[in-house]
This record gives sequence, C-alpha cells and structure tokens, in this order.
Amino acid sequence: MNMKFITGIIVSFGWLSFAGSLNPPAAPGSTMKTLTEIEPRMSVQWLDGDPDTMYIIDQPGSYYLTGTIFADPMKQTCIAVNASGVVLDLNGFAIEGLEGTLARTAIQVNGDDRRNVWIKNGSILNWVEGIWGPEADAITCTDIQVHCSYWGDRGIWLGDAVRVERCTVSSMAYGICAYQGQFSHCAVYECGARGYEVWQGGVITDCIARWCDEAFFADQNCVVDHCTATECFRKGIIADNMANITHCSVRLTGKDYDQIGIRAIFGNLISHCTVTHCWAGIDVGDGNTILDCTARGNGECGIGANAQNVIMRCDSSANDLWGIWVRDKTIVKDCVASNNGNVGIDIRCCGQGCRIESNLCSGNKYGIHADNEEGTHHHLIVKNTCGDNWTNYDLGSYSSWGPIIDLSSAYGDISAIAGADHPWANYEYSLVLAGTGPAKD
Repeated sequence: MNMKFITGIIVSFGWLSFAGSLNPPAAPGSTMKTLTEIEPRMSVQWLDGDPDTMYIIDQPGSYYLTGTIFADPMKQTCIAVNASGVVLDLNGFAIEGLEGTLARTAIQVNGDDRRNVWIKNGSILNWVEGIWGPEADAITCTDIQVHCSYWGDRGIWLGDAVRVERCTVSSMAYGICAYQGQFSHCAVYECGARGYEVWQGGVITDCIARWCDEAFFADQNCVVDHCTATECFRKGIIADNMANITHCSVRLTGKDYDQIGIRAIFGNLISHCTVTHCWAGIDVGDGNTILDCTARGNGECGIGANAQNVIMRCDSSANDLWGIWVRDKTIVKDCVASNNGNVGIDIRCCGQGCRIESNLCSGNKYGIHADNEEGTHHHLIVKNTCGDNWTNYDLGSYSSWGPIIDLSSAYGDISAIAGADHPWANYEYSLVLAGTGPAKD
C-alpha cells in the first residue's frame, strides 16, 4: 500500500479527533439584574404603617420617595424611623401636612438608641413638627426645607452629635435645635421663639437668621462663627458660658428696651463682630473677653460689661447714650468711643479696680467718666486721648489717673509741653471747630 496514502488517512483522523463538538451551544443565560440590584433602595410608599403612622421604617437600609406624600388627616405621623442605619432620601419631593387635623409630625426618629440616620433632599410643608428626634443621636439632615404657613412648633429638633447642613426652616416657633452637634450653611426665617438652639459643645457656622424673636442660642462651650442675625425682634446671639462668638453680624429691628445684639453671661470670647440698631449692642456679665468688635448706632449702649471683663480694640461709636460702660475689675484698652450721646467710656455703679488705657473718646458729652460715689474707687485711667467732648475727663474723687495734658493749643512736636512725656499721661483738647461736639440740650 502506498505509504503516503496511509499517512494521509492517519493525519486526517488525528485532525478529526481534536475538532470541537458539532452540537450547537446551549442558549445563553440571562444577564438581566433585578430591580433591587440596580437600585438597592426601597420606596417609602411601599411600606406599611399603623393606626398612628402612615409609613414605618423598621429595618436598616436606604429608602426614598417616589412622589409627594400628602398627610392622612387621621394619623399623627407621616414617616416613623424605628431603626438605626437608615438613609431617607426625599428625592426632591415634598411631605405635605394638613392644618386642623391629627397630622402633626412629618418625620419622627423614635427612641434614644436610634443612631446614624441620614435625611436629605426634599421639602416638609405645613406640619407642626418637621423632623422630630430629640432623643436620637448621630442624625444628619442635609438639603431639607421646612415651612409651615400656619406657624408650627419645631422645624428640626434632634439629640446629640448631629449634623445639619444646607437646610432652611421658616414660620415655626423654633427653627433648628439640638442638644449637641453642628449646623452649617443653614437659613432660618420667621421663627417666633428661636432660630437656632444648641447646648453642650455645639458649633453653628455660616448660618443666617432673619425675623426671629431670638436668632441664635448657644449654651456651654459652643462656637458661633460667621453667622448673621438681621431684623430680629429681641436678641441676636445669646451665649451662656465658655462660648466663642466670632465674625458675626447682628442687626435688630429697633432700639426698644431689651433688644440686645449679643448677650453673653460668663467666660465667653466675642471677637470680630459687628452689632447695630439694638437697645444694647454687646451686653456681657462676668469674665468675658471682647476683641476687635464694632458696635454702632445702638440705643442704650454699644458695649456694656459687668465685672472682670477684657475689652480691647473695639469701636463703640454713634450710640444714643453710652459707647462703653463697665462696672468692676474690667480693662478697656485701645478702643474708640466717639460721637455717643452721653459718655464715651463710663465706669458705673460702685465698681472697683477698672483700668481704662490708651483709648480715644471724642464728640461725646463726657469723654471718660467715673461715678463719684464712695463705693466707686481704685480705678486707673492712663494714656487716653479725649477731645471735642463737653467734658473730656470727669473722674470723680476715688480714682487714680495719669496727668491730663491739654493739647488744645499744641501743634507739631509736643515734647516741650510739661508732662507730655509722662508714661501715664492722658491727653485732651478742646473744641476747635464750631459744632464738632455733641448738640447741647
């Protein structure tokens, strides 16, 4: 047999032994994903409720609105969050309440063991309470708008370690409240009681309050920074103790009694703030520090301080009565107090041991004044300049001061004037232009 023929047969069969299957492949498996795999969230409107609540979230997870929810007039709560670890996305929709019905609370976070809930992105309209969870901790609210056209109670009220960002609350009694947490880039309007309220160690930054009775309340060890209170009715910023109030601006609606721009009780720092159009601009108790502030155009006083305070580098001018008044063991240094209706810097009401140093007082009725009472004593007045006041220095009988050097006729070099080089010298000058002092009665 021809060997080439045999070899060809062997090669052919060898090729056939390594060829693939001649049977057609099976049909391809499904590549489709379930809706849960594509969107691992659950619609709130799919949830069950109970006789008091429209929808109840009782498992951790992510939930969202598929449309606007309207209140059931027979149920008190719209959405109850009864679980930790929940994200509730309003998805740009609204939860709308109904006046004059049982409907009270839009979103309620229940229980003191609820934590890590995030509520975001939508509107809450016409509920007595917007987001309510005073016993719930570590709650986050972002991009929420709460409004009640018939005046509700609390817009957002939460517990400890909370975060509220870019939220707006209007026409409630209280705007945004928490025991402890951070509020930032929020706006509160037309709140009849308080715009913002935070207690232990809270931080309020870059927030606005307008047309509120009291704009900001900060209890202990809090920070209020770069905030604005405008056209509020009674108080702008209230701090109890050991707070830090910085770079804030306050303007109230008028100068009626008890309209106070910044009210601080004990041990607070107030710096780089501007306060205007109040009865009292900055009013503090004991042991506070006021630095680099401006208080102008107020009624009773620009800055008023009780005992053991430090007031430095402030401008308290053009107030109706007092620029700065102090009582006891307080230092006022490097301040300007000009064109006030009564006194530039006044030591009042039986105070002791104040130091008034290196200030400028001009255009007032009195430049620097100390009450002439037996209990008012041992104040030190040094290195000040007073001019164009009716009376530049009225220091009573119980204070101590450096020599008062009259510069009314001195121009140019003052070194030849007797006493001008004294290290404690105070300086004064008389009216040199008609009408430059305050108008006389």
